[in-house]
Amino acid sequence: ACESLGVDKGTIGLELGYGQRIAMSQDDFKVLTNNLSGATFVDAGTLLWDLRIIKSPREVDMLRKACDATDKAFEKGFSAIRPGMTERELGGIIMSELALQTDELPGFIMVRSGPMKYGMVNVAPFEKPLNPGDLIVVDVGANYNYYWSDFMRMASVGEPSAEQKRFFAAELASQQAGVDAIKPGIPLHDIFDACYDKLMEHGMKEHVPGLERVGHGLGLDVHEPPSIGKGIEVIAQPGMILTVEPIFWDRPNHLIGNFAIEDVIAVTETGQELLSKFPKQ
Repeated sequence: ACESLGVDKGTIGLELGYGQRIAMSQDDFKVLTNNLSGATFVDAGTLLWDLRIIKSPREVDMLRKACDATDKAFEKGFSAIRPGMTERELGGIIMSELALQTDELPGFIMVRSGPMKYGMVNVAPFEKPLNPGDLIVVDVGANYNYYWSDFMRMASVGEPSAEQKRFFAAELASQQAGVDAIKPGIPLHDIFDACYDKLMEHGMKEHVPGLERVGHGLGLDVHEPPSIGKGIEVIAQPGMILTVEPIFWDRPNHLIGNFAIEDVIAVTETGQELLSKFPKQ
């Protein structure tokens, strides 16, 4: 087959770049290259990412539907939160709704609640109760026709404390500033700068000592280029799908909370479209 296609002596590009995989073992790769010794194998990762980083209208529609399913799953799950239920129970409600909304295997869910988990980032739901006073961060991704959603929302079990409200206000202002900054033609570090500046305005400097990244691309994978971080010069273009997610917790003891809100935004010709619509407040 390779001979009939004329590639046995041609150039063959493979997905060898960042965040890519060639879906074969190293032994199979050796067999392939040995059998096609007359061909030249090159890394096509950069070319493929250049193509994938800009989504077509059909791709954006798939992502829009994945986000809509996630909105509904958040609504179902957050309305069911009560003291004493476990993180796993909450996760089960949300994942079940994702399956109902998409008719597909749900993507992922991560939950962190209470002081035991405030200092964590990506962690599965535990068999631990949600206690009065706990803040909850839920990170959810639906999968719709191979395209992913990925966004976070927060909840409080009962009335949050004054300090929890103060930190949450900083997170909300920071995340919203990052979202508001998105438009075609800007370098992506403008989004990072908008998030970071708001955290500084809210007196959070000591709590974000290592913050250098506040978002990423989204599509056929949950995390795709481009990265939204400090000094990133990549230019926002129509068709990009970006997330904005400044994440931090109180230092040094992480007793107040883990603060994380994330949205999914499509860059359009004239500005942006918010795809993740479940309320943040």
